[in-house]
Amino acid sequence: MRGRAIIRGFRTSPSWSALLKYSYDSNADDDLTKDIEEQVHITRNLREWRKEHMTVEQEIKIQASYAYDDGFSQGAHDKAVETARKMMEKNMSSEDICELTGLSLNEIKRIAVSN
Repeated sequence: MRGRAIIRGFRTSPSWSALLKYSYDSNADDDLTKDIEEQVHITRNLREWRKEHMTVEQEIKIQASYAYDDGFSQGAHDKAVETARKMMEKNMSSEDICELTGLSLNEIKRIAVSN
């Protein structure tokens, strides 16, 4: 049992004990946890470095991906509105239209008025 910790009735190796202790208090005591600490430090520095050195082209690509996502969401909304109009033509209740399209009751009323 020497060099091993017992955690809730289970024996663990010294490396596991050090890892569990590291996850609790962030103190790197052995080679494994020191390697983990070093990788965490490198990763944090890379993330900060990328933020500082991101090119305009990269920023444009990121913004374009956001715009695409927004456009996709708008397209899905437009399709829901179109479906709601067709459902209104079939005299479906506003509650059913809300449930099936995901649109709010106020939005359904606004669509009904604009028809």
